Amino acid sequence: MRIGVMLFLVGALLGCQSKVDQNTVNLGENLAVYNPDDLDKLLEDKKLTEDQRKTSIEALRTAFKASYVGYDLKKTLIGKSGDEIFDECLKDTTTAPMSTVEFYDEVRKCLARIQDTHIAVSKIITSAKIITGIAGGMWVGDQLIISGTRPKLLAKFEELAGVPEGTYTKAFKVGVQVEEIDGRPALEAAQELEPYISGSSRLAVRADVSEYLFTRTFHYPKNAKIDLKLRLEDGSTFQATLPWVIWSGTGSLEPKSELVRRGLSESSKLGANTLPKREGFEDGSELFKTLINRHEYHSSQTTDSGSIVVTGYAELNKQMHCYLQISGFSLSEGTEPPRYPIYEPTGDKFLKAGFIDVIKTHLQTCEAFKANVILDLRSNGGGTSRLAAEMFSLFENTSGPLIYQGRSHSTRPGALPVIFDYLSELDPKKTKVEAEMYLKVFQEAQATQSQTTAWVLERQAKFETGIFNGKVLVLTGPQCVSACDNSVRRFKATGRGTIVGEATNGTGFGFISDGEEGGAYFRDPFNLYLVSIPNSAFQSHVLPTNTVFIEDEVQKGLIVPFDQIPLLENHPTIPDVEIKLTRKDLLGYEDYLQALVPLL
Repeated sequence: MRIGVMLFLVGALLGCQSKVDQNTVNLGENLAVYNPDDLDKLLEDKKLTEDQRKTSIEALRTAFKASYVGYDLKKTLIGKSGDEIFDECLKDTTTAPMSTVEFYDEVRKCLARIQDTHIAVSKIITSAKIITGIAGGMWVGDQLIISGTRPKLLAKFEELAGVPEGTYTKAFKVGVQVEEIDGRPALEAAQELEPYISGSSRLAVRADVSEYLFTRTFHYPKNAKIDLKLRLEDGSTFQATLPWVIWSGTGSLEPKSELVRRGLSESSKLGANTLPKREGFEDGSELFKTLINRHEYHSSQTTDSGSIVVTGYAELNKQMHCYLQISGFSLSEGTEPPRYPIYEPTGDKFLKAGFIDVIKTHLQTCEAFKANVILDLRSNGGGTSRLAAEMFSLFENTSGPLIYQGRSHSTRPGALPVIFDYLSELDPKKTKVEAEMYLKVFQEAQATQSQTTAWVLERQAKFETGIFNGKVLVLTGPQCVSACDNSVRRFKATGRGTIVGEATNGTGFGFISDGEEGGAYFRDPFNLYLVSIPNSAFQSHVLPTNTVFIEDEVQKGLIVPFDQIPLLENHPTIPDVEIKLTRKDLLGYEDYLQALVPLL
């Protein structure tokens, strides 16, 4: 087998003449019309045997069995253990030789059965995205609605097809329904992709599918074109056949939620070619068109990655409310003030500020004016759990129930080195109680041969609490992942806020971390793909006020048996008030905002 085939795959495809147009089609740098026949010819004799693929899957099973915190726990969560899932994967392995591209799809299908959003698989050798004129969609009920387009690419398609200017750009607009894809109902086309996506909830998978229908990093299209039937705003239908295009300049196989979480954006990957640029609606985008005294902050001194915090004041139903959008907790505390630095663009410069300081100052003003707070976590991809806990403490009412951050770790051989490395780096001045509890639970797990430790519950004694004591609406949805999932659970469990929108992602297994992501990773024997493997479970838990704790002046905590706290994984937090996006909302959140009015 020639592993290096993928190194020249994109270059070979970009050098091929498209069958869409007999003349040479020039789309500019990094773009070429997609032709699946070229892919098939190139990979015809570069295929993996059944034995090779089974060897890889067996190695993947061994890695998960050695590291994955949910290997046995998934039996109670989804009805199948790790062994049962990998048995199914091996049983479904076909006897015919398979290309590396096809095998990558097979691996994705195998891992998707585990139903864990945090299980990320990527190719070792970076490949291209396959894109078209629609950039993404969203579900409104069972209707697939266009949420983003690539106008410049659509204009180029008009030129290639020889149709009048505006034929495609006027039809393919945000808010228009995609009724059929390649002659099938859009819902049926989506169901074909769902088995390739690992998600901790059905809603999470469905949200991802609506994007992947038009931007492929796996399960590449079988045809060079995509046939689309639209239902236009006036009720008439519009049919068009658009080319698939290879976008080699992207260089990423990460899902959209991961791009947001890691601070990447499509615009930073365009190079000199602006044809693929997306325009339109982004799920979880800023809720209000106009904010008074608006401030935005970024995780670095660039605006390419999108804001991580937005503060301001908005008028709704003739009343002023505080708006606070937090798009992630993936920040490092740093070694000097301010803690967890973020950056506000001012002209051609950036002002440095502290994440907690910015939120605290905003909440103090909200408290002084007795304004309600709309906390928008819909696009929050998670990050550092301790930072998320500190953010929540600003809203916490100390006279009410207190909530503690909980962790349980896999004691499987592959997970231990990462965890012990984490423990060795804990600052004894800040986390003496936590370190002592971890040592105890690992000793107990070893003595009882348990695959997971007891829960270690802790909270920082010096976190500021009660900065804001008024009404809080917490907006959430399926892109609220990991530390965000846990944050929403804190508001729900303490009754400190009203949860509004759609259910969270449902993540509860993650990676041991303290400012930087850490976890177990698997690289397959043929060096084709890399998988991150969650090694710990997280949860938030309310404890009675008369609980006897292990504590010092910095931390307080408690050890709780594993079976006494329910798992968060595969259990999305359900909103107190459900609000689903409508077609109007894709053009400005009109219906969503009106649904908030009675709650304020």
